[in-house]
Amino acid sequence: MRRELLAGLGAGLHLALLAPAWWLGGGGAGPFLVAITAACWLEASAERLEVEASGSRWLPTLYAAALLAVFWTALATSSPTPWALPGAALILVGAGLRRAAIQTLGERFTDPVGLVAGHRLTTSGPFARMRHPSELGTLCLGIGAAVSLGSPASLAPLGLLAALVVVRIREEDRLLAGHFGEQWSRWAERAGPLWPRPC
Repeated sequence: MRRELLAGLGAGLHLALLAPAWWLGGGGAGPFLVAITAACWLEASAERLEVEASGSRWLPTLYAAALLAVFWTALATSSPTPWALPGAALILVGAGLRRAAIQTLGERFTDPVGLVAGHRLTTSGPFARMRHPSELGTLCLGIGAAVSLGSPASLAPLGLLAALVVVRIREEDRLLAGHFGEQWSRWAERAGPLWPRPC
């Protein structure tokens, strides 16, 4: 119950941060706001465990700021588009991917990148065919925002977000390859970073 309450408060705070951009953009964007509220709730309600970081401590903050910048820029510069619903659907797909990754990893989902005691390599669920479904979900959130709001101006912060996703993927791969060795290598042969490898 407490986690759901905090998730609701987090979604409300996110909307409050986006309100000025919504106003600047003319007050449209209903599908985007509904989708992003659902995405915030899904993200915030997933269980996480705090661990000692092995990766860059600054990365999660920059990651969140870049995604918020995509949303803010897209809202502030939005224009009517026939792509509002497909973009909103992409936001929900991204939120679903992130939620599935977080739930599958459970206590091993860490931010920043790190390992927990007794860490085991997860190669099932969304990780069966791709190594970074959470990062793909983040990219879907950003792209979905830009598409649903018809905002070319959001491409700049979207580029920053993509660069930060690449940094996180490299950190995770380096950490997991070093820790799991051959087991990680066999998994990486069949599971692409953001998409399934051909069979």
